[in-house]
Amino acid sequence: MKNFAKIALAAAAASALAACSAPRVGIEGHADFEASARVETVASAKPYFDYARCFERTARLLPFSNVRYFAERQEAVYELQGYGWWFETIRFAPASAGVGSVAEVKMAHNYSAKWEADFRKARYAALTQCAGDAS
Repeated sequence: MKNFAKIALAAAAASALAACSAPRVGIEGHADFEASARVETVASAKPYFDYARCFERTARLLPFSNVRYFAERQEAVYELQGYGWWFETIRFAPASAGVGSVAEVKMAHNYSAKWEADFRKARYAALTQCAGDAS
């Protein structure tokens, strides 16, 4: 029994060390996220509200993410963040030309290829589809 406890303790310590050495994904703190995020935009002929609703309805959103609507500011914001860590945001707003809308996509600069591929498949695909979708 003593050997089993020693082995279990050693395994737990090794697991903890491996977790500490694994690269972090996401950025701690909103200001640092905003300053370092990768940014791109996607335009749509739809009003921002309809564009955001389509995205919310069709994208595969993860836990800790949400879409909030701010009529007074004429924008909707999707955020994936939790416990002070920021991963991705999309801000839907009217286009500056006054026709249609634009989605400003921000993604943590330290996303691994896997995390970025998951984002592109689960949320970005819905975003681009909704940009051109007539519904």
